[in-house]
Amino acid sequence: MRLTVSPARCVSRITSISLLPAVAGGLLLCFCPAGAVGQGPVVLENEHLRLEVDPGNGAIARIVDKPGQIHLAPVGGLADNFRLVLRGADKKNKLILGRSQRLAALSRTGSGLDLAWNGPLADNEGGVHSLRVRMEIRLAGPWLEFRLFLHNDTAHRVAEAWYPLVGGLAGFASGQGPGETVVKLPTASSTIKKVAIPFGEMALHYPGQMNMSFSSVYNVKANRAMYFASHDTVARLKYYRFFEQSSPAGKDVFACIQHVPFTPPGKAFEGSPVVVRFHDGTPGRSTGSGSPRPSD
Repeated sequence: MRLTVSPARCVSRITSISLLPAVAGGLLLCFCPAGAVGQGPVVLENEHLRLEVDPGNGAIARIVDKPGQIHLAPVGGLADNFRLVLRGADKKNKLILGRSQRLAALSRTGSGLDLAWNGPLADNEGGVHSLRVRMEIRLAGPWLEFRLFLHNDTAHRVAEAWYPLVGGLAGFASGQGPGETVVKLPTASSTIKKVAIPFGEMALHYPGQMNMSFSSVYNVKANRAMYFASHDTVARLKYYRFFEQSSPAGKDVFACIQHVPFTPPGKAFEGSPVVVRFHDGTPGRSTGSGSPRPSD
C-alpha cells in the first residue's frame, strides 16, 4: 500500500506543517493540517486499487479498480464524501453536504487515511452547526473500507448519516456501451435497475426489504462487478441508496449507505464499516451467495 500527497505548494508551506512522528513497528506516522497538502489529490493505492481524495474538502474524487480498469470519477463538482440530515423540534430538516465543508485535518495511518471536519458545519441554507465529523478510510488488499464518526454538539438530532458517497457509477465500464451496467439488491426476487441517465433513485432497507446486507453494481460485457456493503456488527436499520445528482457539468449516479441514528444533542454516532471491492463475474457467478467475502 502506498500513500502519496501531491507536492504542490507543500515545500513553500513546510513551516506550517505539524509533524508528530511515531515509530510503530518501523512505520513512520505523520500528521498534518489539511491545508498544507496543496492543491493536488491525496492518493492511497496498492496493486489492486487507487483512491484519490480532494485535500480541500475530503471528497472522494476517484476510485480506480486496477485489474478491471474501472475508473469511478464523479462528474465535475459532484464529488462528495458524506451527507447529514439534522432534524429540529419543529420536525424541519437541515441538510449538510460533506463536499461543502472545509477539511480541518488529514492524517496518514499504517493502512489508510483519517479525515476530520471539526466544525462548525454549514447547511445548504447557510446555517452553521456545531458538529464534529471524522472519516476513516482503510485499504487492505482488494478491500477499501470507510467508517464515519460524529459528535453532535447542536440542539438538533442527527436523523440521517449517508456515507461514503461513491460517484462515477454512470460511467462504470462505460466502454461497453450505455445501459449495460446494472445495480442489484438482494430481495425475495432480486431488485435490479439499469445504471443510466436518467436514473432517479433506488433505496431499500436492511433488515426488512433486503434479505442480505450487500449490493452489487456490475457490467456483464465487462465481466466486472463492484461489491458495496455494510459489514455492520450492530443490528440496526440502514438503507442502500443509489441516486442521481446533477451539476452544470452533467449528471451522475452515486451509491451510499444511509444510517438513521437520530443521534440526540451531546451524543456521538459510530457508523458501520462500509466496504468496496471489485471482482470478476456478476453477483450470481462470482460466489454462491453473490457476495465476495474477505476470505476470497
